[in-house]
Amino acid sequence: MFKKITEAQISKAIVGEFSRWFMDYIVSDVIIIGGGPSGLIAGGALAADGYKVLIVESNNYIGGGFWIGGYLMNPLTFRAPSQDILDELKIPYKQVEDGLFVADGPNACSKLI
Repeated sequence: MFKKITEAQISKAIVGEFSRWFMDYIVSDVIIIGGGPSGLIAGGALAADGYKVLIVESNNYIGGGFWIGGYLMNPLTFRAPSQDILDELKIPYKQVEDGLFVADGPNACSKLI
């Protein structure tokens, strides 16, 4: 049986946590507009170098076109040497031709995020 929690408690938890997070990121070293693959890669690299990074995305999700792949099908294509990034993020892929690779879109997106 679930613990009895009211909607007011839930709302307070959400608003309180968001407010704490927002106050912490009012001042950032870098602000990236766009949470697609390029924005996420840039943000990850900058954060790894110690910068405080805020990524702003207009959609209600991040990842851009990574979620749906090409032609609205799950497979994503990558050209060499981008497989190095796939290796770094531990995204499974396979080579279909010399220098051309495919990976599952939702899997790649979730690993990137």
